[in-house]
Amino acid sequence: MPVYVYVIIGAAAGAVIGLIVSLLKKSGKGKKSERDLLLESRQLIGDNAQSVEVLLVLASGKEGMTKELKDLQEKLKYLSPSADERVKALDMKIKDALGDIKIELTKSKGSEDCGKADKFMQEIQVHIAERSVFTSR
Repeated sequence: MPVYVYVIIGAAAGAVIGLIVSLLKKSGKGKKSERDLLLESRQLIGDNAQSVEVLLVLASGKEGMTKELKDLQEKLKYLSPSADERVKALDMKIKDALGDIKIELTKSKGSEDCGKADKFMQEIQVHIAERSVFTSR
């Protein structure tokens, strides 16, 4: 066989191996390690607990809401971090509901009424209960 046939076969094999290696590297880049997911979860839990501080300022003068927020903050502080994507989704829903409470408390600043904030507090309680299903396993 002529030498150029071996050169073509070698070049084709090298190209295929290079393609396989690049695909394997690319597929591994999108996946985060469990440690990274746990760190993200811990950060999100901390952010959620910290955002209650702002809500406590906005709810000053509203005794019932202040008590509920303090209880919620204690629950949020001690949530277990998890690498489960379902738990992350629930943590994001909690974050969104806390943002909604902030809007409602800002709207009702001068009045005793908290608007829809109570509804969002109940949603957060449900999300925490759902979350415990996934973290207790």
